[in-house]
Amino acid sequence: VVDFIDEWISAPYPNNQQDKPVVVQGLAWLDQEAQRRFKNTFSALMAKERVAICDDISAAKPAAQFEQAAKFFARYRALTAGGYYTTPVGMKDLRYVGNVAMTTFDGPPPEVLKKLDLP
Repeated sequence: VVDFIDEWISAPYPNNQQDKPVVVQGLAWLDQEAQRRFKNTFSALMAKERVAICDDISAAKPAAQFEQAAKFFARYRALTAGGYYTTPVGMKDLRYVGNVAMTTFDGPPPEVLKKLDLP
């Protein structure tokens, strides 16, 4: 997923380029906030400390001082989900089988035809 996000924000397309400052500045903000609160980088924090910061920026209605960070978090979460669900593991979680030919198709089941009042 990290490689996906890196590729995404590095692409030359306008939408991707709009995401780049959001992601880069948001990651910098996480480290700054971690330093402010806990005197350490975000990645070096204990889980409960990381969760405390993430809880503040993932709230449905974040406090005013976290509004910009919340926008970053929402976008980063969406990119993370997009990246994950396009991996083989993510596709397996979705039970996606891809473009696979069906062996036989005899039409819709009779109960569906009856419900639609079709012969």
